[in-house]
Amino acid sequence: MSMGQSLSGSIAPLFLRAVLAVTFVWAGLGKFMADFPVSGDAATRLAEWGVIAAPAAPPTPATPTEVKPEAPPAPTGTTPPPPLMALQTPPAQTTTVKRMYAIALGVHAAANPKPRDGGSTPMALLPADLGKGPWPVRLAWAASLTELIGGALIFLGLLTRFSGFSIAIVMLTAMWLTQIGPAMQSGNTIALLLPAHQAFDGEKWKDLLFQFSLFGSAMALACVGSGALAFDRALFRAKSAAKPPSGDQGSHRPL
Repeated sequence: MSMGQSLSGSIAPLFLRAVLAVTFVWAGLGKFMADFPVSGDAATRLAEWGVIAAPAAPPTPATPTEVKPEAPPAPTGTTPPPPLMALQTPPAQTTTVKRMYAIALGVHAAANPKPRDGGSTPMALLPADLGKGPWPVRLAWAASLTELIGGALIFLGLLTRFSGFSIAIVMLTAMWLTQIGPAMQSGNTIALLLPAHQAFDGEKWKDLLFQFSLFGSAMALACVGSGALAFDRALFRAKSAAKPPSGDQGSHRPL
C-alpha cells in the first residue's frame, strides 16, 4: 500500500471523526443541559404535551369594599399634584425548558404552518401527522440522542458508518426545516431552493454553510469508514483473524 493510500484510508478519517465528535457531543449535551425560555403559545403547547405544568390561571379579582366618603380637606390655596398611575402591562409568564424542546416546537410549527396575513396558508414542511400527539417530542428526543450518542460513537470509532449516516440525516433535516423550507414558503429563493440572501452576506449564510459542511463531513465519514485508532477496525480484524483461510484444506495427501 502506498503512502497516499495509507493517509487517505487511515489518517484522513481521524480528522473527520475529531470534528464531528466534538461538534455533536457538544451540541447533544446542550440539548439536555441548556435552558430555553418559553412563554405564551409555546408554553401552552408544551403544557399540552405534558412537558411543563399548565400555566396558572389569573387571580380572581377581589370584591371591592364599600368605603364611606370623607369630607374634603379645607382649601389651602395650593393644589397637590395628582397621583401617578401605573399603566404598565404585566409581563407574560415565562418558564424555562431544556433546549431539546425547541426542536419539538419547531417540528409542530413545520407541520402546522400559520396562515399569512392575506389568508393563504404556506406549504407544510412536514406531514401533518408528525405535528400531532407525542410525535414532536419523540422526534426532538430522537434528534438530540442521535447527536449525542452518534458523536460519542464517532469519537470511539464504533459503528462509525452508521453513526455518520444518522448524523447526516439529522443535518439534512435541519437544513430543510430552518433554511431551505422557510425560503420556499416565502417564495423568495435562489434557484428555487436557497434563501435569497445577498451573495456575500456571511452573517446570513453562515448557518446554512455550517449545516452543509457538517452534512458533507458526516456523509464522507459514512463512505470512508473509521480509519485508524477505532474499535471498528479492531473488531473487524478480530473477526477476519477468526475466519479460516479459504481453499481446500486437508485435501493434500502425502505421496
